[in-house]
Amino acid sequence: MILLCIKSSDNPKAESKQFLCDVLQKYCGIANPLDLLTYTEHGKPVIQGAVFSVSHSNSLLCVAVQCESVGESLSDYLTYNIETDSVQSSIGVDIERIDNKTLDRCKKIAKAKFFDSEQTVLQSSANYIDTFCEMWTKKESYCKYTGVGLPDALSFDTESEHNGITIYTEKIANDSKSYYVSVCYNSKTEK
Repeated sequence: MILLCIKSSDNPKAESKQFLCDVLQKYCGIANPLDLLTYTEHGKPVIQGAVFSVSHSNSLLCVAVQCESVGESLSDYLTYNIETDSVQSSIGVDIERIDNKTLDRCKKIAKAKFFDSEQTVLQSSANYIDTFCEMWTKKESYCKYTGVGLPDALSFDTESEHNGITIYTEKIANDSKSYYVSVCYNSKTEK
């Protein structure tokens, strides 16, 4: 099972490590997880014995973590349980605020970096910025899943089938703002 935990924060970047620590201690039973924190050559955070990913946007912070089972939830957090039969070696999560003020910037990014199939979906969408943010969180979650970086995310076509890869996406509201959050994981059962 993958547990997605989301919480409001006045300073999500500064609070991300402590939030990760709280989730890993509660759901994975890892004592002092920050003492075990290292980074890959591409900057992906790693803690031996834990499969996780962290993201933040505006006033929201989220952690996705693989765990055996979920007991009592952490009361101040919004949680989603993502059922999967596979053991994860990696998880990627991304959260983005949907902000109409960034429409011009999003159009430039899409034109330069998105596949033709994605641009076709965007152009036919009733809500361009909403669709862009959904696609972008999928790309970023894939980037974090692979641990390689942004070039990998840009090579990921959100409109194509990807053998063994699943992306769970949820639209959420917080303090009258809307966000998309996506979690990328391996959906193949390992033998």
